[in-house]
Order: sequence, then structure tokens, then C-alpha cells
Amino acid sequence: MQTIIIVFLCVVILVQNITHRIERKDLYNRIMANDLTEYNQKPIKHKSVKCAIRKNHDGRRE
Repeated sequence: MQTIIIVFLCVVILVQNITHRIERKDLYNRIMANDLTEYNQKPIKHKSVKCAIRKNHDGRRE
């Protein structure tokens, strides 16, 4: 009986984590969209911050 409860709680936590990950990704896409039409059109793919910094500075220090 105890193992059933433990397994059930683990499944609940797993489902909760998956749901939160999906909601966080959707929220990030909504924040980064310029307007509602851009948000509704397609998912936005953003480059990582490191790639953006590397592209802007080309390895040069100022």
C-alpha cells in the first residue's frame, strides 16, 4: 500500500514538472513576441545569450 502511494506521488510530481515546463516556455514566447499576432503565428526560436554576446563582440574586449 505504501509503495502505491509513493509511486502515485512521484507520478503527480512528474506530471506537474512537465506542465510547468510547458507553461514557462509558453510564457517566455509570449513575453518575447512583439505583438499578439506574432505570438499566435508560430513558436519563436531565440538564440542563447552566449551566442548573442559572441556575435556582438566577435571576441574583442573593449
